[in-house]
Amino acid sequence: MRRKTGPHEALLRASRAVRVDINRLAVVRAGSDFDRPYPGYSEVDNLLKYADQGGFVPALENLYRAGNPLVQAILGNWKAWEQGVPQN
Repeated sequence: MRRKTGPHEALLRASRAVRVDINRLAVVRAGSDFDRPYPGYSEVDNLLKYADQGGFVPALENLYRAGNPLVQAILGNWKAWEQGVPQN
């Protein structure tokens, strides 16, 4: 199942307009907050004070650690990636 998000939906539309190649999309996500507030926090606090929950900085670090090797591989071997994802 593919989760529809705003950025993904925008890229799908751009793909239909032949502006981007959706087959070259790499989705890298990380969990950084809780799905409900802990006692004493409101739903608004939970939504807006995500950086105070302790997971935001580690999530950013994890995104970098997971995504950077792919970016470096693409940049380091652009000829293999230029026409799309290599088949090998």
